[in-house]
Amino acid sequence: MFPEVQRTNIDREIIAVDLLREVASYVCISASIMGERPSWSRDQAIIGGHAVRLFKLLSGLLDQVCQRRRETADILLRLIFETSVNARFLMQE
Repeated sequence: MFPEVQRTNIDREIIAVDLLREVASYVCISASIMGERPSWSRDQAIIGGHAVRLFKLLSGLLDQVCQRRRETADILLRLIFETSVNARFLMQE
């Protein structure tokens, strides 16, 4: 009755890399925002430092994923998670 719809093949790895690249771009932008004053306070500098570290780790993760180095990528994922948790805690406190 209806024509058969062919399923689109989606390469999950390519989509994941594209999304990760987008996330890293947003983190980089957030780390570059100075706010209203020309310099950061101590607390802002701590959070900003975490954002910079997070961007560097995401950049390294992208590199390792594209080179298919799973073991190194797993290490970077753990560091990304720890940095994110620490930054979130500091922002809440």
